[in-house]
Amino acid sequence: MKRIHFTDEDLRNVRVGPTYGPVAETALSLERLVRTDWSGAPSDPAGTIGFDGWRARVAGHVTPAERALAQLLPRAMDIITMTGRSSSIDEGLDAVASLPPALVGVELAYSAGGPFRPPAWATVLAEPATGPRKQLAAALRTYHDKAVAPHWPAVSRLLEAERDRAVRLLSEQGLDRFLGSCHPTIRWDPPVLTIDTCLPIGDEDAYLDGRGLVLVPSLFCPPGYPMCVAPDAPDASPVIHYPIALDAGRMRGLWAPLAAATAQSSLAALVGRTRAAVLDA
Repeated sequence: MKRIHFTDEDLRNVRVGPTYGPVAETALSLERLVRTDWSGAPSDPAGTIGFDGWRARVAGHVTPAERALAQLLPRAMDIITMTGRSSSIDEGLDAVASLPPALVGVELAYSAGGPFRPPAWATVLAEPATGPRKQLAAALRTYHDKAVAPHWPAVSRLLEAERDRAVRLLSEQGLDRFLGSCHPTIRWDPPVLTIDTCLPIGDEDAYLDGRGLVLVPSLFCPPGYPMCVAPDAPDASPVIHYPIALDAGRMRGLWAPLAAATAQSSLAALVGRTRAAVLDA
């Protein structure tokens, strides 16, 4: 359980941020892929069962090496915070490949002392040579192409719609209503925001100290994702990703476009992408 304590100044500085982009959602999806037991969190069928359709489609195509990325990302090495927001997969992966080795080393050393220790194979990522970080970016791209890319247009629209809802609710009905509507695992009892997590970590208390908080909606984010501060801006508002609350029916519909995309790809292979696009229109 995480408890975030607000002062009056913090309450005046709560904002809703846009998605961090496809690299962030891809990294978060790794945890959804490998973790199927969320019994530690409050009952949330959409958060558990809703991903079964996605997991079933993806699991048979993901290699053991790609699955092993979940040992590192995103908790043992928080590339979401380290690379920041990116609008495209190319931009985000370029940022991953270009991470300074010293920064990677600090991140891995910090994680080694916590509950999410990096795997032994990750140590090469902190070496001066750029090859290992480029290989990490390449592996992440391969996994993204299989697991997230086919659904990204629908996911992107969903994230944008959730941000619009949150901004409108915050401006029209106030902070209390907004913080109380984010997700079933998030409870607002002023001046404390309590976030339940299914992960094997102890209770935590965080104090914002007047910096406020930026809340960012996410599809794949599991309950209780850590609150993060950009390493180059320690005095900036911390960022916390929160999972979108969706019913099981909407979740199943989210994965349905994959079948249409597959059919369109087959048609494109037969008659060409331009003709396939015309026929689809």
